[in-house]
Formats: sequence, C-alpha cells, structure tokens
Amino acid sequence: MTSNVARIAFIVAGALALAACVPDSPVPTPSVAPTASSGTVALDERTPQEQLADAVLTSDLDLAATALEAGADPNLLDEATSNNPLSLAITRNDVAMVELLIAGGAEVEFEEFGFAMLGLAAQFAGGSVAQAILNTGADPNGVSFTDAEGNELSYGGPLFTAATQGNIEVMDVLLQSGARTDVVLTSGRYTLQPLGAAAFGGHLDAVDLLLMWGADPTWSGPDGLTAADMASARNHAEIYRYLREFEG
Repeated sequence: MTSNVARIAFIVAGALALAACVPDSPVPTPSVAPTASSGTVALDERTPQEQLADAVLTSDLDLAATALEAGADPNLLDEATSNNPLSLAITRNDVAMVELLIAGGAEVEFEEFGFAMLGLAAQFAGGSVAQAILNTGADPNGVSFTDAEGNELSYGGPLFTAATQGNIEVMDVLLQSGARTDVVLTSGRYTLQPLGAAAFGGHLDAVDLLLMWGADPTWSGPDGLTAADMASARNHAEIYRYLREFEG
C-alpha cells in the first residue's frame, strides 16, 4: 500500500505541474470591481501598451478600448510578469475585459505562452470566461503545449486542469462544449484521466459531474491504478468508497 501511495503521489505531482502549465505560467493578480463606463477617455503621456495593462488591472473597459484604438497590442507578452493583456484578464476572471480584448484581436491560442488560454481559464477563471474563449472556436479538447525550447508536451487538456482544481463552473462549460472525459495525461510512462485527478484532489462534486458525463470509474493506466486508488492515496475516504461502488 505504501508503495502504491508513493507511486500515485509521484504521478499526480507531475500531472499537477503540467496541468498548471509550469513553466512560465502567468501569475494571477487580484481583481477589483469594474470601473463605471464614462465614454471615451483620453490617454496620458505613457504608451498605449502601458495604459492597456493598467486598464486590465483596474477593469477599466473605456481605457482599454481607447488604448486598443491607439495601437496597444492585446497579444504583447510582458516578460516581467509572463502575462499578456488577455492572460491577465483571464487570471482576474474578468469576462467583460476578456470579451473586449478578444474583439480587439487577442489570440486565444497564444504560441508564445506555449498553451491555450482555455487551459488558463480552467485553472484560474469561471465558466463565463471559459465560455467567452470557447465562443471563438477554441478546442475544448486541446491536449498539448510547447515549452520554451519548442518541445511538445502533454498537459491533459482544459478539462483535466479544471478537474484538478475542482473548477466545477469551467468543467460544466467544457463538457457541454464537447470536452471528453477520457482524455489522458501522459507523464513519463504514467497516465491519468480527469476523474482520477478530481478524486486525488478530493473534489467530490467534480467526481460526480464527470461520472454524470460518462467518465469510467474502472479505468486504469498501465500502472493499474483507478480513480478510487487516487482518492485512497490522499485519504479521501468518502470519494474512495463512492468510486469503489462502481468497481463492483
């Protein structure tokens, strides 16, 4: 049993790191209430790009729109924070700003980050932000990204990330948009599905939702570990007993 627990911990530690899109994962910043709309605003002496960043940080839609009209790039990466305007708005769960930036040319499949913005929403945002990204045609089953050297890596896709976080809102939106419950994260020679990630994290509501959408509680990777085993490894007894009922 101890050996199994150690193995599971190793598998999921790698899975969580990939699901969180480390390296160069954008840093979330606290959100504030949106600024009331007041029509066209004038820019100051700073560059439009600097003022766009400030607009995102303060949820000032008018300033953001003016900065975009003045030539600010919604896709420009700030190397100091590893954010661009859209990723910053996503980590702040600011759906109005996300929609404005997308309308202003922000890309939801941003190669410089090495991962899709939908995966970022699955980690940090709510269902409305995820839906805004999906409305652009983003793939709910995208399962890979590239690292700084251009090597393709698997992170399991946005549903895996949302299940790892217990992000029910985003999971629901993804599933309704066609996300598959049998997507597999590959980490070395190990494999893991969203149900196992939700069980390992102790997210019973996420486990329930995945089962409702057809996740297989008896599935195991080459190591033979099921979602119930994942729950057991973290002493989530209620989830373990619940999943064992499906195993017969």
